[in-house]
Amino acid sequence: MRASQAITLNAYNPTNQPALRPPVEPAQYTSLAFGKTLTDAGVLEVELPAYQVTKGFLAQAKLIGDRRQVRKPKLLARCRDMLDLTPASYVFLYDPDAVRIVPALAVLANGGEPRNLHAWSVMEFFFEHFACFLG
Repeated sequence: MRASQAITLNAYNPTNQPALRPPVEPAQYTSLAFGKTLTDAGVLEVELPAYQVTKGFLAQAKLIGDRRQVRKPKLLARCRDMLDLTPASYVFLYDPDAVRIVPALAVLANGGEPRNLHAWSVMEFFFEHFACFLG
């Protein structure tokens, strides 16, 4: 979900429990945090009678491949910008075979080269994120 897109998750709700929704309007996120960095945000807010949690992360998407060059100075700058806001910052690597996710801090420590780092699959990332270890 791009921070500038308004997405409401009001699915079928037979129990009349509060629905999942972004904690702030996406436009506020865009103007407050991201400016011109073209960074995406993932936000989940759960409000139940006995439990409330808001989780989020920042993401920078990069198209990669064997022959595709990574613009390291630009990626390093984006990672620094995200990490200035939150340690829950990640780079989503898209290639023809899969999407892999690496922490922005690891990309920064590796000089802007994301390909040889340990990466999560999309399923692993969201499992860890929703299990409260990330974000």
